[in-house]
Amino acid sequence: MPAVTIPSGRAKERIREAAVELMARKGVAGTTTQDIARRAHCSQAAIYKYWDSKETLAKEEFSLSHDRMLEAIEDGARGGGLPVERILGAIQGFVRFAREHPADYAFLFHVFHSDYARWLASHRKPRDLVLREIQAAVEAGDLPPGDPSLKAAMILGMAIRVAFFERQKLLGAEADAVDRALREGASAILALTW
Repeated sequence: MPAVTIPSGRAKERIREAAVELMARKGVAGTTTQDIARRAHCSQAAIYKYWDSKETLAKEEFSLSHDRMLEAIEDGARGGGLPVERILGAIQGFVRFAREHPADYAFLFHVFHSDYARWLASHRKPRDLVLREIQAAVEAGDLPPGDPSLKAAMILGMAIRVAFFERQKLLGAEADAVDRALREGASAILALTW
C-alpha cells in the first residue's frame, strides 16, 4: 500500500498509535519502522521527522503509557477512604487501566517481560504504589503485620492475571463480577499474617 499524506499534527499521533498497537502484539524488537509506517499510512521518513530511532519512539511511548497506568492506580487509591480501601482501589485502578487502554497495557506487558525492562529503572513501579498503601494500612493498624512486599506481589500478580485473562477473553464473568472476585481475593491476601 503506498504511503498516504496526512496532516503533520495527525501524522505524529497516528505513528504513536501504530507503534503502540504493533509493539503490543509483536514487542519492540519484533516491530520495524516499516511496519509502523505501513500501519500509520506514512513514510518511514515521517517517523524520523519526530524520533531519531524506533527505540526512541518506543521508549517515549513506554514512558507515556507507564505514566498513564500509574495515574490510574493512584486514582483508584484516592477513591478509597480507609487504608484497606485505598489498596483495593489501587488494584481496581490497575485493572481498569488494562480494560480501558488494552494496547497500552499489552505494550507495557511486552516491555516488562523483555530486555527493554531496563527502561523501568528510572520509573516508579506499580509495586511501589501498592506497597506504599499496604505499609500505610499496617501502620494504621488496619492490617495485620506480615510481609508487605509479599502481599503486594501476590495482589498485583492476581490483578495481572485477571487483566491477561480478560484480554484473552478467557473469563466468562462480566466485569462487575470479576471486580468483586478480585476485591474478595485481594482482601483475603491482605488479612493473612505472614
